[in-house]
Amino acid sequence: MKKNRKRNGIYREKDFYIFVGLWIIGFIAFTLIPMGYSLYASFTKWDGVSAPQFNGVQNYIRMFVQDERFWGSLKNTLYYTVVSVPLNIGIALLLAILLNKRLPGTNIFRGIIYAPSVLAGVAVYIGWTYLYGNDTGMINYLLYKIYLEKKYNLIRAENGEEAISKFLEYSPAVILMDIGMPVVDGYQATEAIRQLSSKVPIVAVTAFAYDEDKRKVMSRGFNGYLSKPLNKEALFDMLRQMGI
Repeated sequence: MKKNRKRNGIYREKDFYIFVGLWIIGFIAFTLIPMGYSLYASFTKWDGVSAPQFNGVQNYIRMFVQDERFWGSLKNTLYYTVVSVPLNIGIALLLAILLNKRLPGTNIFRGIIYAPSVLAGVAVYIGWTYLYGNDTGMINYLLYKIYLEKKYNLIRAENGEEAISKFLEYSPAVILMDIGMPVVDGYQATEAIRQLSSKVPIVAVTAFAYDEDKRKVMSRGFNGYLSKPLNKEALFDMLRQMGI
């Protein structure tokens, strides 16, 4: 038992030195050495390119005596440290204490205070959904445009209803149909187009890439299936197979 305890103690001691040693190495490499070099550089004349030249305390003399911006910067730093930070912490602590009490309207104020943290993420989510959405994102369309516009004339529909009307207007040689389009989805748009033409090739384009998704697509009147993210080779292979 004593040997096992001693051995366990040795292992724990090794673990301690390993974890502390890693922190010490990082502190020396990324904090202590840069701080020391910055202190050394403050006593030199150095433009960042040529070799530094030692000039004593001339930099400090110029900073304290000649540079008017130094005192303004020092004032702003002191204001931030002495006034702004303690005030913000004090107000936040006071609000936290009040919101932790069972007072009337506490839940409403909790929601109001927490709302900005949630809304920022929601705004980012909506923005990226618009740009890179599963089936209607602008970036996906731009990728198709980059890949295809050299060989084909592209016609874009914002929704399934518009896709049907543009099919009637332009009679395209092939249709790349996004499944998740608004107003009328890709399945409904394909059914409507199939009533007008059984010959036009329609390729389903979607972010859903499971086997059951592919089977569902192929059973709904589509001639091909492409999953996202867009693959240039797969796209051109599909078009070649259709003779386009």
